[in-house]
Amino acid sequence: MDTPAPAPAADTPPVEAALLPAAPRFAGTRVRDRVVLLDWPIAYDGQVYDQITVHRPTTQDVADFVARVNAAPENASVHFPMYDVPFAVLDALDPDDADAVNAAVADFLPRRWGGASAPAPASGSTTEP
Repeated sequence: MDTPAPAPAADTPPVEAALLPAAPRFAGTRVRDRVVLLDWPIAYDGQVYDQITVHRPTTQDVADFVARVNAAPENASVHFPMYDVPFAVLDALDPDDADAVNAAVADFLPRRWGGASAPAPASGSTTEP
């Protein structure tokens, strides 16, 4: 009968945090978030929300979102992780504030999803279905 390997001794030094590389971060100067001031603030769960910060997603954000969509029950509401407020606040926004937030979202969507930085089709050209 095999015996399990012994646990490391309690005095084994932990991996030095200084030896681990810093987390990757964006180095360019392009804006990756925008604050949208709300004309119609929302009170929710003991806090008043008078602004929403929208940020450009990372590849991991997109992957996590796709996984949540695939795991969600049919007709479930799954929000894309681009906001610094609870999703209940987004659902309660005044339509004018929602339009302002959605305009910021459109500027930060990946090109593959038709974000603002995606090139427009040439005049007279068609797109595939």
